[in-house]
Amino acid sequence: MKSLVSVLVVLLCCLSIIVSGGGSTPEQIHIAITDKLTEMAVSWVTPDDVTSPQIQYGLSSNSLTFNATAKSTSYVYPPDLYESGSIHHGVCTGLAPNTVYYYRVGSDGGDWSSVFKFDTTRKAPYKVICTGDIGHSPHSSAVVKAMYAHTQQSKIDFIYHAGDMSYANFEQPIWDSWFNMIQPIASQTPYMVAVGNHELFSLFEAYDKRFNMPGDESGSYEDTYFSFNYGNMHIISLSSEEIAYYHWMDQYEWLEQDLKAVDRSVTPWIILSWHSPWYTSNTKHTDDGEDMRASFEDLLYQYKVDLILEGHVHAYERTYPVYNGTVTPDGPVHLINGNGGNGEGLYNTWITPQPAWSAHREGTYYGFGTMTVYNATHLYWEAYSADDGTVHDSFWFIRNRS
Repeated sequence: MKSLVSVLVVLLCCLSIIVSGGGSTPEQIHIAITDKLTEMAVSWVTPDDVTSPQIQYGLSSNSLTFNATAKSTSYVYPPDLYESGSIHHGVCTGLAPNTVYYYRVGSDGGDWSSVFKFDTTRKAPYKVICTGDIGHSPHSSAVVKAMYAHTQQSKIDFIYHAGDMSYANFEQPIWDSWFNMIQPIASQTPYMVAVGNHELFSLFEAYDKRFNMPGDESGSYEDTYFSFNYGNMHIISLSSEEIAYYHWMDQYEWLEQDLKAVDRSVTPWIILSWHSPWYTSNTKHTDDGEDMRASFEDLLYQYKVDLILEGHVHAYERTYPVYNGTVTPDGPVHLINGNGGNGEGLYNTWITPQPAWSAHREGTYYGFGTMTVYNATHLYWEAYSADDGTVHDSFWFIRNRS
């Protein structure tokens, strides 16, 4: 009897190695920025392996005259014996500025996607949607739909997601449904990310295989920390999910060299993103970012970092410019956008009295923020509710660059 049970267990385990569906139909399509103005990275998944995965792109939906081949990868996640589909990453090259390109993805002898489009225009003001902790719940879907509606109302240059994307945890198939949920927006607007603690459930395996961030191009050779320029902004993504943050470790050493190399006459704004906040007056996760802050904060202040985008705390909070726990005019502003919709709910319990460095805090709504960079000195921020589009917080951030 025991041997029969063992056989049944093995059979069930074998049957549980699944990918949603089967075949060569592309899904989970999303794009990302590279280090070159003339490129756009495109990623997608097919349930099965395909021959010669590729991107066809061009200047009209009826004339996709250019072609880019893609590389494929996959991963297996042992706890639930999940096997991903075939994950494809390619790059459209030779792109002209200020141009709308149309594209589709597919393979020789296989299926092709619908035709999507993206815009290579990079002109001030630059507008970025900022979010975090989206997850996969009805609230998540509402936030994604609200962000998508925002892209239809004004030109959005890219989206920045400060960690905890799908909340797949031990249920890796959620990654597949999450990417399909964001496909309407991520297939047309570059979707840039930072890692969060929920990406640790697969030891970053799902993150590394599914996203194509510019780690190699920025010299980190890691997709968990990297940088890129966009217009007058230098953007740096870091990992707040490390075991330690000593100055001799790779991430710190790379960050120091990256900051040294920034030309503030070209990219006056330095904007960083990671997941666990350094400054939060919420009663949840209050000290989760303290080790990183203690090690990194002096370096960021030395190089006059302007803005930091964070998540993790399922609420919204904005600080005044702050350094070492004190409001400091030339310190960075921290913005927590952890209210992206995940199923764990909102955090609306706060430390009292409100710290002097905390400018605005709310834990009552799901939403996202937008950052509009007008020039070298003026940036405008708005925090939106996904339910009705109400602006819950806004401020002008003005830097004296002299």
